[in-house]
This record gives sequence, structure tokens and C-alpha cells, in this order.
Amino acid sequence: MTQLNHNSQQQTGLYEMSNVNRIKLLTTHAPEAMQAFVAFDKAALQAGGAITQGTHALKKI
Repeated sequence: MTQLNHNSQQQTGLYEMSNVNRIKLLTTHAPEAMQAFVAFDKAALQAGGAITQGTHALKKI
């Protein structure tokens, strides 16, 4: 699956490691949203959590 990179009008892979660097931007510009995501992620993966590892991987898509 690919997504359109609106800045350069190129298609990039969904899992390109360079996209991980954008997490810093989210943390800077939307800290409350990132804190909520991290809390959800942690709760979902705890023992007895609401979702399995496989479902967790799909949620990132």
C-alpha cells in the first residue's frame, strides 16, 4: 500500500523508516494527542489488554 506525499508529490511506502521521524513533529505540535495515543497503546498491550498483538499491528496501518 502506498500513500501520497503531498510535499513532493511522490508515493512513499507505508512503512518507510523516514516516516517515523514525523512522530517528533506530532509530539511537538500535538502533545496531548500523542500522550493519549501512547496511553492507549500501553493499555492495549498490557497482559489482559483489549487487543492482541496482531490487532495492534493492524491499528498502526
